[in-house]
Amino acid sequence: METEPIDLADVRQRIRANEASLNGFFAERGPEIRGLTVASLTGTHVWLYGLPGVAKTLLFNCAVAQFDGSSGDYLFSAQTTIDEVIAARRIKEYIAGDPSAYTNQGLLSSREFALLDEGFKCNSGTLNGCLAWLNERRLPGGMTSPLVSAVLCSNEPPADKSLAPLRDRLQQAFIVEPLGRDEKIALLRRVKAGARFDASQLAPVSEAERLAVQAAIKAMPIDDSVDVALADLAETLDGMGIYVSDRLLVAALDILRGYAWLEGRTAVLLDGLEPLQHVLWNVPEEKPAVQAALAALSKGLVGDIRLAVDAALAESDVKAALAGTVDRGTGNAALSTLEACGRSVKGMVEDYPKGHAVLDRAGEYLAELASAYRAVKANVAAGADL
Repeated sequence: METEPIDLADVRQRIRANEASLNGFFAERGPEIRGLTVASLTGTHVWLYGLPGVAKTLLFNCAVAQFDGSSGDYLFSAQTTIDEVIAARRIKEYIAGDPSAYTNQGLLSSREFALLDEGFKCNSGTLNGCLAWLNERRLPGGMTSPLVSAVLCSNEPPADKSLAPLRDRLQQAFIVEPLGRDEKIALLRRVKAGARFDASQLAPVSEAERLAVQAAIKAMPIDDSVDVALADLAETLDGMGIYVSDRLLVAALDILRGYAWLEGRTAVLLDGLEPLQHVLWNVPEEKPAVQAALAALSKGLVGDIRLAVDAALAESDVKAALAGTVDRGTGNAALSTLEACGRSVKGMVEDYPKGHAVLDRAGEYLAELASAYRAVKANVAAGADL
């Protein structure tokens, strides 16, 4: 019996709707929610760093609830052993020298989605077991793990350099800040009203759908200019004392693809590198330097188009015409500004062949201009009727 083809656009729409539901409950957690979603779709891992009590564990549990698969968590300490987390030895067979004398039944490594609570506190022996599990899904005794994505939550950054290999396996990292004053008030009032997040409201994403999305992400083209930009970024950051491993740089490709896929884009271009602010730093103190290096990076032609559109929309006559009803003179000036910008954008891309990703992105910005143009015309008409 043939299975129905998977509608990836429908899956994306459901995932985006789930993100909206999560953002409606978790205030000020948009980047973390998107990052956890991308990790689940790309088979990568996340570090959530923040003070105790900022809902890191709850955020993990709710974010992965949309995906088919089991989840679990384990609180790590310096005494945590491989037998507790990765694979337990069956003593009789182990003593007898059986190399396959291990089981992971009921352990964290048997889960598709795993939370390593205070994972940076593990000892070196457990650390080595975790590396093979996270990177290759390999377990002792020749077993494999069904792990899709792991999230390490910690109240502190790695204590010493011996934990750098574990940090390097966590391809995205987020600093989960305490809520601002207004959101604290809103949270308290929601709790008083008995509000709880109901994971059943999330549209389910099956394993087959997740794997189809993962394949589509893997197949997404990346412009050659992005490779150059990544190498330049790594070199720039190295000069600032921030080490970016080749492993992490390669992993960044799928991370960028994942973000682009969720945005409905057809390729990764230079204007899609912003997610690297969650990838390229090792400890929190390095994040501002990473953000500055990204801001200084050329966004290429698509970035120039974005700047041109933003400049047109920021013109005083356009802003006034978009804000409400205006007189014909102001409205016509705004329409002329938008028309000129549209012609400029079309001129920038006129030499690109049909189907090129740059044309797709330029089309998005032209659609934004067209929407503004229609709104201005409506406001001018309304002003003329007064």
